[in-house]
Amino acid sequence: MRFQTLILIASIAAIGLIATYVPIYISPTTPTFSTSIDYLKAVGPVQAEDTVWQASQSDHPLVDGHMYMHEVGAYIFDTYGPTGVGYCRTYFDHGCYNGFMLQAHSLNLVNAALDACNKLDLYALGGCIHGAGHQALVLNNYDVPKALDMCSMFAHAYAAGTSTEGIITACSFGVFMENAEPGMMESMAQDALMGNMSMSGMNMGSSTPVPIAHQAWALKVGDMSFPCDSDLVASQYRAGCWRMQTVVLASTMSSAKIVGLCNALTDQLQKSSCFVGFADGSVSGPQMNVKNIFSACGSADSAYWKNTCLIDFVQRARLNGYDNTVPDEICPQVDAADRAACESTGLNSA
Repeated sequence: MRFQTLILIASIAAIGLIATYVPIYISPTTPTFSTSIDYLKAVGPVQAEDTVWQASQSDHPLVDGHMYMHEVGAYIFDTYGPTGVGYCRTYFDHGCYNGFMLQAHSLNLVNAALDACNKLDLYALGGCIHGAGHQALVLNNYDVPKALDMCSMFAHAYAAGTSTEGIITACSFGVFMENAEPGMMESMAQDALMGNMSMSGMNMGSSTPVPIAHQAWALKVGDMSFPCDSDLVASQYRAGCWRMQTVVLASTMSSAKIVGLCNALTDQLQKSSCFVGFADGSVSGPQMNVKNIFSACGSADSAYWKNTCLIDFVQRARLNGYDNTVPDEICPQVDAADRAACESTGLNSA
């Protein structure tokens, strides 16, 4: 296996700042639906999720799928409580599980929700643990070290049958994502529900006050690796940090420079997280060009990491609803030994 199961889930249980910005598509053969709360209440969350995912496989942009799933998850939590997570589906990169956890506004509710997620399967747990990372930072008033300690607490509580490493990565990824833009996820989810999102730009604003504790951990202009390579971040949390770091950098930095950052990492989990973040941040942005992908991944420092980079792009495309052409263009170019992995990656999300 290329990664341990939950480490892979740590990669796919994401709310990428750039890659979540994915359009839903609709065609004349797609069941009619609306992204309004009235439609969600009328048909129930499962039908709403199934219909939106089905709509994503046709040709005309309509609305952002991942953030709409956030709002479905929030509705499920508000309607059914912390044990209602079974109504969530994995569509659009586990957006429902992420939104579900963002409604757990106390540690008791977070634990109750994680208990329910843990009774389902590892994919549900991965999506919920990532959302719990967001909440850990909020509950600790944006004190990153305290939030990361909470991730370790979750890992020891919910790692039965899997690795604490994978849970810590998924959770710390959520911490660093929340730290990158406090309160943005909830704002974007509301925009998605109201139909206010378009591919030309997203609401990056937040009404959430930024505590002083957050300031020291903000990305530094001119230092592409901070805080992930600093003494501030203990080694067990660095994979989650790099997972978010390259999502953010993908919007402003050349692909070659990002791959260079990933190449320089010697820890294998940190390196894999770096490449997944790069794919996540690029898959729906200006760098989502197959020629650019081949060029960037081709500069990886070994055949293994080149293939990993290419497969990550296919995975992110599928998980976020771009399932029409990207796999067909990329997978034939992957080395024969990894081609089957490329062709199958991300399919379990649907």
